[in-house]
Amino acid sequence: MLSVNITRFNLPLTNITWSHSGNILTDGDRVTITTSPSLNTPPVISTLQRISLIPIDFGTYIVTATNDVGSATFTFNVDVPGILIMNIV
Repeated sequence: MLSVNITRFNLPLTNITWSHSGNILTDGDRVTITTSPSLNTPPVISTLQRISLIPIDFGTYIVTATNDVGSATFTFNVDVPGILIMNIV
């Protein structure tokens, strides 16, 4: 299981975006994204969860929090045990 929390105290927030390997993640199949209590009540906690990691879940994840002043980005990498990477020449 992968569970990552971010906490922001700067307000107002207009958006929190999670992405994986360049693709925007949305709450749904195999991914749970929650933000509480709301984007306008500090502190804002946003959580990304993936249950039962599989090989396609490895890679770079990025979370970006934005407001009228600018944005803050956090990047992290996930390695899933059991992945065998082969280069075929």
